[in-house]
Amino acid sequence: MIVIQLAASEATHRARLALKNISTTAQHLRQTIHPDMGLTFHSRPTSVADLVPEPKEGAFISFYLWLEQQRHDVVNLEFESTDDLELASFHMSVLEMLDMEISKLETMKTRAWAKLAVEAMIGAHVRGRDDGPLHVKSDPDKPDDPYPHTCTFQETDQPEHAPTQKDTPGKVTYEPNVVYPYRKLESWLTDLVSRRGFVDRMREAWSPFTGRWRDIFHAPAVRTFLGPYRKTPFSSQPDNSVHIVLSLFIDWFNPFRNKKAGKSHSIGAVYLICENLPDHLRYKPEYMCLLSIIPGPKEPTLHQINHLLHPLVDELLVLWHQSILFEKVSPDYIAVLVRAAVIPLVCDLPALRKAAGFAGHMASHFCSFCQLLKDRINDLDRSRWPTRSWKEHLRHARKWRDAPTEAARTAEFKDHGIRWSELLRLEYWDPTQFAVVDAMHNLLLGNLRHHCHDVWGLDVKDKASDSSKAQPHSPEQQLAQLRLVEQAITNQSKKTWGKIRKGYVVAVAEFNGVSPSGASLSKTAYATALLDHFANTPDSVKLPPVLAEATSDFHLAENAHDISKHRVLDQLTITQIRQDISNTIFPSWIERPPRNFGSPSHGKLKADQWRTVSTQLNTNNQTEQMPVTFIRYFHIGSTLRWLMGTIEWPTSAPFRKMVSSYHDAVKSIRAAGIRIADFIPFSLAATDSDSLLRRYDERKEKELPRQVYDALFTLISSSSVPPFSSVHAATADGSPILPSAVNNIGSIERDGVTFATREAGFRNSFVLFNDPMSAIAPPFPLAGQISQIFLHSRRENGRVILETFLHIDEFKSLDPAHIQHDPYRQFPDINTRLLYNEVHATPRIVWVWDVKCHFATLKYTPEDIGAECIVVRSLDRE
Repeated sequence: MIVIQLAASEATHRARLALKNISTTAQHLRQTIHPDMGLTFHSRPTSVADLVPEPKEGAFISFYLWLEQQRHDVVNLEFESTDDLELASFHMSVLEMLDMEISKLETMKTRAWAKLAVEAMIGAHVRGRDDGPLHVKSDPDKPDDPYPHTCTFQETDQPEHAPTQKDTPGKVTYEPNVVYPYRKLESWLTDLVSRRGFVDRMREAWSPFTGRWRDIFHAPAVRTFLGPYRKTPFSSQPDNSVHIVLSLFIDWFNPFRNKKAGKSHSIGAVYLICENLPDHLRYKPEYMCLLSIIPGPKEPTLHQINHLLHPLVDELLVLWHQSILFEKVSPDYIAVLVRAAVIPLVCDLPALRKAAGFAGHMASHFCSFCQLLKDRINDLDRSRWPTRSWKEHLRHARKWRDAPTEAARTAEFKDHGIRWSELLRLEYWDPTQFAVVDAMHNLLLGNLRHHCHDVWGLDVKDKASDSSKAQPHSPEQQLAQLRLVEQAITNQSKKTWGKIRKGYVVAVAEFNGVSPSGASLSKTAYATALLDHFANTPDSVKLPPVLAEATSDFHLAENAHDISKHRVLDQLTITQIRQDISNTIFPSWIERPPRNFGSPSHGKLKADQWRTVSTQLNTNNQTEQMPVTFIRYFHIGSTLRWLMGTIEWPTSAPFRKMVSSYHDAVKSIRAAGIRIADFIPFSLAATDSDSLLRRYDERKEKELPRQVYDALFTLISSSSVPPFSSVHAATADGSPILPSAVNNIGSIERDGVTFATREAGFRNSFVLFNDPMSAIAPPFPLAGQISQIFLHSRRENGRVILETFLHIDEFKSLDPAHIQHDPYRQFPDINTRLLYNEVHATPRIVWVWDVKCHFATLKYTPEDIGAECIVVRSLDRE
């Protein structure tokens, strides 16, 4: 409890002044705080003995906590003299006023929460039958019975009149069979436009660029995309308007996280990404739009996805043809006209085919890129692939849509593998160009996984074993097996194949130039191919020669192995890889692969371990409520992230505790669909001078060591005008002295990535950087470990300059005689070097922008070098 003891005469004067000050400020705050709590407020809680700061802006939480602090101090105010009745009366009136103001704010909490849009506006749709449309609330005057009882939707000759409610006798309140929660796109765009600086950021995405493509906005498909009148580029933005490119994502996931009880349960997510935002922001949850959660327990079937996309396409048509005018929403503009278009549809392969209206990847029309049929899947001559056209696709899709019967639709789909997609209502959307398989499924869970498992044979048992059931065959036994193959072909028998090992079947097929027609390389596929090939000439089969030595895996003498069984990575290599994984140091934003990588025992790898991220969302395990639960709490969490990351909270103890509690709560949660889940302000603290000024504390200043100061002096002197004098060797010409005092900090954040000192965050301390004193960039950046991060303040030309510097211990490069033993230099594309695990004695001082990226590192001693080295693997995402 705070007790302020005051002398009689001085106490009365100071107490009266403090109470009057509190009363005056509270009256002023009452006028600045809007009833809907739409303002923000920056203030510093005070004690009664201090003057109350003038409020700069409004904010519910600051005003509320400020009132609580003042009430606490006023209640505990004690006087030496109790004879001053006027002061005592004034004291009580101020206390009553504070109680009244707090009571008002208590009643406004719910309204303030809604105004901040922490909980998004989510509409409810109901579905009558599996392939039926969505119904919105049709009768608000009947809250117990708001939905139609019967679904009357009918497109072809399917039966109609499916019930939309559970028909349970005795129920007064009607409930829908299925609820489809949906957030209106307009409400999300309102959030984007209302955030300071976002309109300019989104407009700047269309700025001209030169050089290598590094972003979707550099792609010709976006740059040449025409506006709604098909005359001017979409990139042409009139004043006070912004043209937004959206990416539409659709995916399904198991809400029970692959647990045995939930293996058959699947719910979906439909969400949008604003591609106009910088790439380090666009995939953060607070800047994504989770449009809807598709109810389970199974994925929607084919045409049903169109009904789920219908409300989105309705909004997109308005945004394309009419645009939306946001007045008095943006803090930077009086009015902003927003026009938007969905260009890429990004999904895994099954979802892509459903949403875009293509046949599935196992169908006869298996490809969405060309019209090659499945029986020609092994034709790798691209010149023979019939191409698809947008015009032709639309013609077949409309013909399917307008078919009068289900039978007619089935026949049309069988002929062309195309059905109607709701996205085709967007006249600008080209399914032959804009339907994209996402990188996670295409490259990482697709190509990379296939290369590791099927090409390299990465599926090695934890321990080497010779307990194979297949015993080696002598040359005589090999000949007997080959004779069985010949007999099976001659007799066109399918039973004989079960007695033959796969290696003999493959060898005979390869020796006769026969290969399976499909993608499968199984024994059955090879046997079927042989039977088909020799169906009319069974006596023409040729048998390969036997091997000179015994073998349990027969193969052609000139072909060492059956490609479907060969393993590039053996047990010894896998063991070394696992040791390297265990010993490698990764930054915090990269998830370490399992230490038993390559073994079936580690289970199914997550996408993050194939170089991307996994999804984890908490639920109440009540399946019928999951869609609403997911979408509701996603938007609450993402909005809170934005609020906590963009508001400059006061540095007093209550606020520090609140912010710390928030970070402790959210940083343990894996965010959906993003690679880096750091929670940072929109204006990065590392480069924001106002933020740095608030962070600098003269009471915590420390003197730099002489060697570090000299390096800092050299760096600043290289660019400062007029020059500085050193604190250790002041000149007589009156040059200002460069201060040697700094504030040490443990870490900084830049572009969503944390860089830290070795003491504060060892994993985040290994960095690649450029030499700020050199005008020529080396072929490979310098590598080092951050020893110190500090804020330094100086005065130049009458203004205060506060900057962040890093003290980095630079690792030594290999001597010329050892460079030839660096195995990584022969592969320049992997951006890896070998350096000595030894640092230079002279410290390196650099600015924040000189740091390029983290690097992953591994220590070992190469035999050819004889000294401990470190592997420097660049993690530059550019």
